[in-house]
Amino acid sequence: MATDWQGLRQRLLPAREQAADTTYFELAQAAHRELEAAYSQFREVKDPDLVDHAIYRVHAAERHYIFLLRQVRETQDASAREGGRIGSIGG
Repeated sequence: MATDWQGLRQRLLPAREQAADTTYFELAQAAHRELEAAYSQFREVKDPDLVDHAIYRVHAAERHYIFLLRQVRETQDASAREGGRIGSIGG
């Protein structure tokens, strides 16, 4: 799937916009891995004193991931508005 994404981006976006989009996309992927690690820690925590820490970590990871997903979407939307390329496909 990553290969398909890369090919589509190369055909539709100018190089400058690809770089910004890739950065947010890669950061979102890393944030998703962090979120999965936080969920795992929460599921496995046994010490009652660490439950609050695990909850805090999950909430922080969720907010970071959501923020980066918004950045990816806004970058794609801005590219569509500026170039009109993405929005004109199929319609």
